[in-house]
Amino acid sequence: MGTLLILVVCFGAAIAAYTISSIIHLLYNIREVRKSGLPYIILPWHEMNLFHVLTCGFNRDLWQYLPQWTYFKIFWRDWCHHTKFELFEKYGDVICAVSPGGVTIYVGSVEVARQMYERRNDFPKATKVYEYVRFYGDNVLTLEGAEWRRHSRYTHPPFNEGVHKVVWDEGVKQARAAVNVWSRQNSCLNIGRDLRTISMNVLSLSNFGVAMPFDYESETTEHFGWRNIPPGHKMSYGSTVNHVLDNIIPLAIAPKWLLRNGPESLKRIGQSYDELGIYLKELTQDDGKSGASDGGNLLRALVKASAGDGPGKGSRLTDAEVFGNAFIFAVAGLETTTGTLHYAIMYLALNPDVQDWLYTDLQEALKDEDQDPSKWEYGKVYPKMASVLCVIHETLRLNAPHMHIPKWTAGKYQPVNWKGKQCLIPPGASAYITTTALHYNPSLWGDTVNGFHPQKWDLRSSSEGWVRTDPKTGVKTPITPSETPRIGTQSAPYCYLRTPVKGAFAPFSDGWRACVGKNFALVEMAAVLAVLFRDCSVRIKRQEGETQGMADNRGKSAISNSKSYLTVMIRHDVELEWIRR
Repeated sequence: MGTLLILVVCFGAAIAAYTISSIIHLLYNIREVRKSGLPYIILPWHEMNLFHVLTCGFNRDLWQYLPQWTYFKIFWRDWCHHTKFELFEKYGDVICAVSPGGVTIYVGSVEVARQMYERRNDFPKATKVYEYVRFYGDNVLTLEGAEWRRHSRYTHPPFNEGVHKVVWDEGVKQARAAVNVWSRQNSCLNIGRDLRTISMNVLSLSNFGVAMPFDYESETTEHFGWRNIPPGHKMSYGSTVNHVLDNIIPLAIAPKWLLRNGPESLKRIGQSYDELGIYLKELTQDDGKSGASDGGNLLRALVKASAGDGPGKGSRLTDAEVFGNAFIFAVAGLETTTGTLHYAIMYLALNPDVQDWLYTDLQEALKDEDQDPSKWEYGKVYPKMASVLCVIHETLRLNAPHMHIPKWTAGKYQPVNWKGKQCLIPPGASAYITTTALHYNPSLWGDTVNGFHPQKWDLRSSSEGWVRTDPKTGVKTPITPSETPRIGTQSAPYCYLRTPVKGAFAPFSDGWRACVGKNFALVEMAAVLAVLFRDCSVRIKRQEGETQGMADNRGKSAISNSKSYLTVMIRHDVELEWIRR
C-alpha cells in the first residue's frame, strides 16, 4: 500500500511539473509572438505532439459534435485541406499557432510567401519534416545548404528534353493500354491503382531504364515487373513499391527490428522495405544502361556520382546517398503524379461541360496529327496541349499534392513586411507556406475560387479570367499580375496560359527549392489525359437504383474526404464508366 501511494505521489508530481513547465513555455512563446505584431491563436498542445498524432485518424469526426467554432477545426487531421481559406479569413492571412511546444506560422499571404521564397538563407527548408523519407540514405529532399547543392548537381541534369520525350512516348503508350483494358471491362473500378501503375511504369522507364507493361496479363518474365517474382526475391517489384507506399507511416515511425520480427502484418511491411532496398541495389548495379535518352537518365547520373564522375567531380555520393535519391524519385514523384491525375479525371467526370470543352480543343489541336497516338511527336504535339495544361493547373490549384511548404527561422529573429508593417518572427519558429490557403484565396483567384474552371487559365478564350467582386461596393475587378506573362517554349506552351500573381500558385513549391521534376510531371500528365479524352468521355458509374446525380454525390464525397499520408490523395475509389465518343 505504501509503495502504491509513493507511485501515485510521484506520478502526480510529474504531471504537476509537466503542467507548470508547459504553462511557462506557453507564456514565453506568447510573449515572443506578441512582439512580432502578428495575429495568433493559442493551442493547448503542439500540432504534432503524440496526442495529436494518435487521434488525428478520427478527430475530424469527433470534433464535429462539439460547438461549431472555427477554432476547433485547426485540430482536424489535414485541416488546411479541409478548411481551405476559412481559418485565414477569420484570423488573418498569416496565423501564428502558439503552444507550449513552440511557435508555428501558417502563411496564406502571398506578400509574406514571396519574401520567404526569395530569402532562402533566412528561411531555410525545414528538412526535419522529411525525415520519414530518409529510408535508405540522405537525398535531395532531406538536405539543405551545401549538402543539398552537392546532391542537386547530380539529380537536376537528367531532367532534360531528352528524358521528357521518353516520358511523353511512354505516357501515351501506357494510357492507350489503359483505355484498351477499361474498354474491355466497360468501366474502371480501381482508378487509383491503375493510375499508380501508369505513373510507376513511366518513372521506371524514364528514370531507371526498366520497361513495364500496364496490362498484367501481357507481362513476360522480366526481372522487374508487377507479377513475376524473380530469383532471390520474395515479392515482385511492382508489389514491393505499392506495399511501401501503402505503409509509409508505419515504415517511418516503427523501428526496423520490430518490422522484421513483429506480427505477420508488420513482417510483411518490413519485407517490402528490405525487398525495395535489394531492387534499388540491383538497379544501380545495372547502371540504368537501358535508359532512354542520349543525355542518360537519373540512375546513370547517380551511378556516375557514386564513382566521383560527372558535374560534381571530387564530391562523390555514397552508396547510401545513391539509394536514397533513387528511392525519392521512384516513390515521391509517383504519388504526386498519380494523385493529380486521379483528381483531374474525377473533376472531369463531375463536369461534363468542361469535358466537352476539352474534347473540342483536343480535336482542333490534333486535327493534323496521325490517328494513332503512338505516332504523336513530343516536340510537335505537346506545345498544342494548352487546354490539357489548363485542366492540370486548375486541378493542382484545387488539390495541391502538399498542403504546406515547410520552412523555419533557424536561430534568429527574421523580419517580414506584412500589410505595411515590419513583423519579427521568433527564432526557431516553424513557418509553413500553406498552399491550400494561397490557392483558395479569393483576392488572388476571384469569386469562382471554389469551383473547377480550367477555362479561366486559357488566354485564347474570351473568358474574363479571374475576377474579384468587392463585397461592399459590388465592383468587379480583374485580377491580373504585374509581371510580364511567360514566353512559351517548345516544351512548355505557357504562352497560352494566364500567369497567376507571383507566389500565389505553388503546387511544385517555388524559389530555389522548386521541384526539379515539374516539367517531367506536366509532360506525363498531359500525355495521359490527351490520350484518354481525345476519344472518350467519363462519368461516375451509377449503382443499381441510382440517378446520375446520386452517383456524382459519391464522387464529390470521395474528393472531399481525401487524406494525406505521403501526399494528399483520394483514398476511396468510385467506379468510373468510360464511353467512346
